[in-house]
Amino acid sequence: MNYRAERTAPADTRYHIMRRQCREQLDPGVLVSKSLPGSPSRREFAIVCSLVLTLGGCGGGGGSSAASSSSDSSGGSSPTTYSLSGRISGLGAASGLVLLNNGGDATTVAANSTGFTMKTPVAAGSVYAITVGSQPYGLTLACSVSGGGGTVSGNVTSIAVSCSNATPTQKAIAGYFANPLDVAVDASGDVFVADNGDNSIREIPYSGGSYGAPITVGSGFSFPYAVATDANGNVFVADAGHDSVKEIPYNGGSYGAPLTVASGFLTPTQILQGDLCPTGVAVSPSGSVFAVCGSALDEIPFSGGSYGAPITVASSFSFPRGVALDAKGNVFVADASANAVYEVPSTGSGYGAPITLASGFNYPEGVALDAAGNVFVSDTLNQALKEIPLSDGSYGAPITVASAFGNNPSGSPLPGIAGLAADTKSNVFVADERDNAVWEVPFNGSAYGTPLAVGSGISMPAGFAVDANDNLFVADATSMSMREIPYSGGAYHTAITVAPLLADLISVTVTPNGNVIAAESTSVALTEIPFSGGVYLVPGPLSDRYGNPIDLYGEAPCLAADANDNLFFLLDTGMNDPPVQKLPFSAGYYQSPAQTIATMGIGSCSGIAVDSNQNVFVTINDVVYELPFSSGSYGAAITLNAGSGEFRGMAVDANGDVFVADSTHDVVTELPFTNGSYGTPITLGSGFNGPFSLAMGHHGQLFVADQENIWQLGP
Repeated sequence: MNYRAERTAPADTRYHIMRRQCREQLDPGVLVSKSLPGSPSRREFAIVCSLVLTLGGCGGGGGSSAASSSSDSSGGSSPTTYSLSGRISGLGAASGLVLLNNGGDATTVAANSTGFTMKTPVAAGSVYAITVGSQPYGLTLACSVSGGGGTVSGNVTSIAVSCSNATPTQKAIAGYFANPLDVAVDASGDVFVADNGDNSIREIPYSGGSYGAPITVGSGFSFPYAVATDANGNVFVADAGHDSVKEIPYNGGSYGAPLTVASGFLTPTQILQGDLCPTGVAVSPSGSVFAVCGSALDEIPFSGGSYGAPITVASSFSFPRGVALDAKGNVFVADASANAVYEVPSTGSGYGAPITLASGFNYPEGVALDAAGNVFVSDTLNQALKEIPLSDGSYGAPITVASAFGNNPSGSPLPGIAGLAADTKSNVFVADERDNAVWEVPFNGSAYGTPLAVGSGISMPAGFAVDANDNLFVADATSMSMREIPYSGGAYHTAITVAPLLADLISVTVTPNGNVIAAESTSVALTEIPFSGGVYLVPGPLSDRYGNPIDLYGEAPCLAADANDNLFFLLDTGMNDPPVQKLPFSAGYYQSPAQTIATMGIGSCSGIAVDSNQNVFVTINDVVYELPFSSGSYGAAITLNAGSGEFRGMAVDANGDVFVADSTHDVVTELPFTNGSYGTPITLGSGFNGPFSLAMGHHGQLFVADQENIWQLGP
């Protein structure tokens, strides 16, 4: 065999010749007595053959694609595979970036990387699609992929990942009402609620056949009693505490700041008496606004793009609360004191005397009309929704459509439903001020069904946590229950109660295995709500391996769990220098007693969190401290610079970035952790209303609970 001649053969020919020679020369049954002149030795053959059989003979002839293949048991080779790689810009010292190929093959990119290679090579002819699976930690950096898709024909090196500074996306995922008094529905089906408890107007957006979480579209009112919308989406509010009617203008898909449309409804004597007006508002098809105040019905005429001074069109009512108009401009008034509903007929050039449409109600406060002209009345003290049907141009006797909203029986002497509205499909919406809910009474074309809650929530949240599947848990202090806001299909759903009648909840956390741990102000023990088989079991005391309840000897206003199920809390014993303690979890049980890891100065704890390295962070008296963990023990507390404010909640991400809720400035402050130290505080989000609790989701989101909503912040 002329080995020198074979070296001059084409690359693919040389490869097959070498494979044959490898089999011949390395076959134990072949005897090679000596090396021929100019030929390699058996040892040299062993070295060369190992490379040939590993690399598959590709790459010869000066080609730039180095693919890979391997021999199978029959002597053949598996399909050729290629790598997917590219460059990265702008990542810097941030960590946590994860790239995906076709939704899988999660590849984590290290900090300070300028390039990447996906973990798993792909076969020739495969379709690839590189996307961002998780953004870098810290919420202030966002990365995007360009040139990330195609069909593999060789090693791919042209994918580009670009990272740059970004403002976190902020959206409300669940809300709750303080005292809803009135409801309106616009032409798109969006529901608007006058929330008298926190002096705001809330919208429950309607899209794709379902309702979203309530969001605040206007605030700063004083006793908003009623709400209405016009054909252009503008929202009108009876701002009774300010003696005015205000408009929340709608333009270009968003709402502007409230504007005063009219004021001065009250006389000086009425103001001194502490009267509140107006208590009802409605808008005519021509854009004129009607308001009820005292015993009068006033019109605020709209002409030439502006509103005129109020004009009294009817009087002698006892206590008008609700007002609505039909398509012809007739005005309907619910008189709570007279227990009647009146019609003020439009003559085209003015209005006639009020006509009694129906009576016999018990404090009717709201009135609304559907597209067919039927009139709906909230019969408040009877806890019922009633319809005054229109047929052949005349109104019939009232009919009960729905009653006993929530858990409250009909006939209760307490206030209940206080406002209502009907959409274009005759579905009726009810504001339930006692249940802190908005109900929909669905209409199927011939009859009304069972009321459905379309906006409800937590009346007094006192603790907040998130599990590994991003389900949210809220300690509802007023109802003494644990509420879950389940997450599935990329969206959050109506809050459900997972544990009722817990006493005076003050904090809550979720362990990695899904168990919910809660602290109560009336107990020196912790309560566990076990999670097993996809459901929550009956709550019970957190116990040790012998079944004995674990006594904390004090309250735990701050509570957190680390990745190993260990619990951390600040123990409030009513004495000076409260300790921060750790309740270790080992061999499937919590080990009692708790271990003190630090003693803090006197003050109230408002947040505690643990990072992946077991460093503990705690806020006391609006100061953020770190308890560093090293070599199995905790060091002295270190004060972190988070600026000034009232810090009432805390969370830490996997990178060590610390987040605190600043209820003084209504923002979230981030302390970014880079290269072993904390940088300058960064402000995240806006428009919060007293944020008090934070939780870090397992997909990089930060959840914020304020006095109105539960928000999600994400890149």
